[in-house]
Amino acid sequence: MASPLSKSVSLSLNAGETLGLIGQNGAGKSTLMNLIGGVVHPDSGTMQFKGTPYAPHRPSDAQAAGIAFIHQELNLFTNLSIAENIFISQFPRTGFLRSIDRGAIRRKTTELLTAVGLDLDPDIQVDRISPGAPAG
Repeated sequence: MASPLSKSVSLSLNAGETLGLIGQNGAGKSTLMNLIGGVVHPDSGTMQFKGTPYAPHRPSDAQAAGIAFIHQELNLFTNLSIAENIFISQFPRTGFLRSIDRGAIRRKTTELLTAVGLDLDPDIQVDRISPGAPAG
């Protein structure tokens, strides 16, 4: 991964901050996110998260640490609902048998959609929505 043109990178964020990462194609934005997200492994260097060493071996390690990101490619399960796509990697569970809590998924998805100004039914199947459909 490292090239002769590689430079050191230092990135610090405080709790509650949102970061926008911009740069030219090939600048390493996706690589950096994949390193943080445990998708790829660094050739050198170290990372820290909350003051302790951080070296995720897989995306589930990053998720367990509370780190997640949305890949730039639009890869949705078109046969599932909006809500199911949002929670596909971590469905809320309930009860003794730890069954999927569909009510919680629907409520949380409605909150998320409302927060970004989308008036969509969380239960609608993704393949029924136009990618350029206006909200509301």
